[in-house]
Amino acid sequence: MSRLGFRWVWAGALAGCMAAPEYETCEELPPGTVGCEAPGGAEPDGRAGPDVGPDAGPDAGPDAGPDAVADGAVADVGPDAAPPECHPGEEDTRPCGLNGRGQEVRPCVAVAEVWGEFGPCTDTDVCPDGEGEERPCGLNGAGTEARLCDSGQWSEWSRCDDPDICANGETMPESCGVNDAGTRESTCVNGGWGPPGPCNDPDVCTNGVSGVCPGREDAGECEPGTRTCQAGQWLDCVGTVGPSAEVCDGADNDCDGQTDEGFNIGAACDGVGACGAGTRECAGPNQTRCSTDPGGSRSQVAAEVCDGADNDCDGQVNEGLANCCDGGGAVPCNGCPAGTVVPDGWACIPAGSFQMGSPADEPGRGGDETQHQQDISRPYLMKVTEVTQGEWFLRMGTRPSLFAACGDTCPVEQVNWYEAVAYVNALSSAERLERCYADAQGNDYDAADAGAERTPVWRNGTACRGYRLPTEAEWEKAARAGTATASYNGPVGNLECELDANLDAIAWYCGNANNTTHPVRGKRANDWGLYDMLGNVWEWCWDRYNAYPGVPAADYGGPAAGDYRVSRGGSWYNNARDVRAANRNGFLPEFRNGSVGFRPARSVIP
Repeated sequence: MSRLGFRWVWAGALAGCMAAPEYETCEELPPGTVGCEAPGGAEPDGRAGPDVGPDAGPDAGPDAGPDAVADGAVADVGPDAAPPECHPGEEDTRPCGLNGRGQEVRPCVAVAEVWGEFGPCTDTDVCPDGEGEERPCGLNGAGTEARLCDSGQWSEWSRCDDPDICANGETMPESCGVNDAGTRESTCVNGGWGPPGPCNDPDVCTNGVSGVCPGREDAGECEPGTRTCQAGQWLDCVGTVGPSAEVCDGADNDCDGQTDEGFNIGAACDGVGACGAGTRECAGPNQTRCSTDPGGSRSQVAAEVCDGADNDCDGQVNEGLANCCDGGGAVPCNGCPAGTVVPDGWACIPAGSFQMGSPADEPGRGGDETQHQQDISRPYLMKVTEVTQGEWFLRMGTRPSLFAACGDTCPVEQVNWYEAVAYVNALSSAERLERCYADAQGNDYDAADAGAERTPVWRNGTACRGYRLPTEAEWEKAARAGTATASYNGPVGNLECELDANLDAIAWYCGNANNTTHPVRGKRANDWGLYDMLGNVWEWCWDRYNAYPGVPAADYGGPAAGDYRVSRGGSWYNNARDVRAANRNGFLPEFRNGSVGFRPARSVIP
């Protein structure tokens, strides 16, 4: 307090504390200050103080009036004692109320020159019995609190009835979970409700937790599987066929001991036209057709399916089916086999050989780009864009990107190679496809494995039916889309950050990106319908980085050992020489950066 120039002093009868100026000596204080009386009763100015003790005589001080008490008499100095006289306009005060916090005032009656009665006490804690009052309280005055007067004093204020105000330790339950099947509680901390606790709904879970699927007690193909929690929801069970809705696939999907019930499998069906007669069989998960009869003809089926055959016996193949390839070269089929289904947002990359690497005279060529023939034995699907921030959040529940302000349509970045592997496995799980990657124990590779930076095992190679990272060879074949130049829009002339017309039309790089990523599909696609294969962000591939072998095997997936994983395509940050179809790069798999993302692939298997 001394820093502020104040000190606390005792205020006598008021029995309270008050702030007073800091004085150094009694000479600086007002006359009569308690504690600064002169020795022997003299006041600080040297004058004798009035003798007001019980034995005060008639000369009771220099100002004694005519009504001074006689020598030896006891003076009336109680709180209600009236001074012997007063002067018109004067007021007399005395403390009152709780601990003397209030004040009563009485005036001097002018005619009689005597004191009148004391007025009411100004202490706000003194009140008329039975009176009550209210005041606003809570957040923005949304509630009220009240108090009552009892025995002349106010009671404590009642608890505020604002629902957002609470008593410490109090709990409040609320419904939660799927269809409000669970409950959770919030606890009051420091007068406000804290965040709700975990939901006890069995269908709500904690991210990363894995466990046995509940309610799976059947034997054989319906034995219990495992499931993993992602974004607060259980993913589908892995390692079990059922129970699930029955589909026409020759399996007991709903674990009731019957196969394909409800699809009339094996029943005779009438022939129509050249298709002849046969018996009913499965033609897809939810479709049937008539089997081939001994004469080699089939009967009509209910619906055409994408399998390259005339299922409904009308003389046409795959008619009326969206994204069903007929063997032609148009996007998105690009010459893939008839009957291939290409989902929206994907393109089919045909099997076959191509020239990988760069010719010796290509400007900007690196020493690791040895040109060679590379064989790809089966067609595959490639996502037409890099995985976006919105797609990553939907599947993984996090937002890792450095350029988050770019938005959900911009490529996700700052994901390492392990996390990209976990994402494609999660995508397979969501679509009930085979998971292509496992951990060392044979379990499906997931976000927990990625967080621990465990190296995954690629199950079945390119024969896996689920989503995966492309091999380096698959990436370059898809990027070139049948071209042989430095970019899929022609040669690259300016190799640094100067604007190159061919590159500017198809890629974001240091010559036009302004140091940031950009929404996908912002530049022209290649001839197979793929966007941003060059620029925007680097794209992880499966392969370990090393020099190409002399004669790579078909479907070459990189060397068996090595510390670095391949990334391709260049980014917004890189110069033009790095944003060429043949350019190679490698990062440690744990590396994350605002210029590195990925796009998935998936083999087409009949």
